[in-house]
Amino acid sequence: MGATRKMRHFSAWLIFGVCAGFLGSGCGSRSETGRLAVHPATGIVTVAGQPTWGVSVILHPKGGEASKEEVTPTGTTDEDGKFTLSTYDQDDGAPVGDYSVSLRWMKEAAPSKNGPPPGFAAPVDQLKGKYSDPTKTKWSVQIVEGNNVIDTIAVD
Repeated sequence: MGATRKMRHFSAWLIFGVCAGFLGSGCGSRSETGRLAVHPATGIVTVAGQPTWGVSVILHPKGGEASKEEVTPTGTTDEDGKFTLSTYDQDDGAPVGDYSVSLRWMKEAAPSKNGPPPGFAAPVDQLKGKYSDPTKTKWSVQIVEGNNVIDTIAVD
């Protein structure tokens, strides 16, 4: 092989290697495990102006990588109304993207005269399903790289 031909051959492999590196890296969107990269995200939910324990916060991707992977980051509020989102592992965060937010506040139904005894009743959404449909929600969030503090989600 002549020097010119070797140089072209080397250049072709170099270009291929660089392009493959960019394509394989996914612009940094995936970790070494093949999962989407996640970023810490926390927030607060209030109901009637009060921090509320036990509200489930569910993020529904509006498109992008999270939508393709069908991930739905979730969190549940503590006694101070605070939540931390989880996607793959407890409190690991959420992938970058735009999301609609749905809420559910499941609690045991009040005992009734002819109903099951306390502790055996099916839980009921205290928000009556009003905020559970991600296509009708009034809340949306954007997760970015780094730490994310979501604006307070205030339920009337």
